[in-house]
Amino acid sequence: MLMDGILLTAGNATRNPSAYPIVTERIGDLTGDKEADDVHAASLMRRPQFVQDDALVSPAMRDHLIRDFGPTPAQTCF
Repeated sequence: MLMDGILLTAGNATRNPSAYPIVTERIGDLTGDKEADDVHAASLMRRPQFVQDDALVSPAMRDHLIRDFGPTPAQTCF
């Protein structure tokens, strides 16, 4: 499952409002074992923030981010 939208914050040093695009992807469930879940979360946090390896991007995320938004889909709206 994917969720995308805009993250609104006032968290920078000058407290100016900021907006950032954000996409999140559900990648699994918690096991109920706090220690195992914490270890798994720590391993996920060691992954690079900006993915360079195509193998790390799921097909669903790739299809969502790189989709056809040109004239062909626009024709179905009218």
